[in-house]
Amino acid sequence: MNTLTTTAQAPAPIETREQVMQRAKSESLISPRFYTTDFAALERMDMSPLREQWEAMLAEYEGDNNHDHFTRDEEAFRREVRELPPELHQEFLDFLITSITSEFSGCVLYNEIRKRVDNPDIKRLMTYLTRDESRHANFINHSLRDYGLGVDLANLKATKATTYFKPKYILYATTSRRRSATRATSPSTGSSSATRTSASTRSSGGSSAGATTNSGTARASR
Repeated sequence: MNTLTTTAQAPAPIETREQVMQRAKSESLISPRFYTTDFAALERMDMSPLREQWEAMLAEYEGDNNHDHFTRDEEAFRREVRELPPELHQEFLDFLITSITSEFSGCVLYNEIRKRVDNPDIKRLMTYLTRDESRHANFINHSLRDYGLGVDLANLKATKATTYFKPKYILYATTSRRRSATRATSPSTGSSSATRTSASTRSSGGSSAGATTNSGTARASR
């Protein structure tokens, strides 16, 4: 019997800014993308059937309870990330590059919706989401700069393909993210601040939009 043997080729090590950008621009089935959506459908959305839940969600965003989780102890952070074994170090860099693409693409999408839609409910939500995703992207890029690296976000936006994302998926992601982040940052969890920061960042990745109201009962064109 013939045995088919395949050998996975290890990705090239990430050591320069050029290699960072090459990795950020690479396309695969699971690589983060930039997005566009149906702005007219978002304009028509009526949150009246969900008013109580909607306002409660927006109040959480307005409270900005994750703000202090993005304050770093510079020396402790640098010491921890520089002590990683070589293979884990490369995986960590790859994770940062993927994450910053995801966070920044979300920021771009939410800000575009905020500018193009006059619906006050949607505009208010997108204002909060733009704030959060911008903060996440900046935090991750700061981490890359610890290694003398970084992602040119403007160049990345200009060169990555744009994918259509349905409005209802934006709302599903937005609401689920808020619930996950709220649970992850609850004082009762006893999690460390680093763990809470990581959980919050991960939950907003993948062009995170964040709130699980029963979006199916909102009156909207999808």
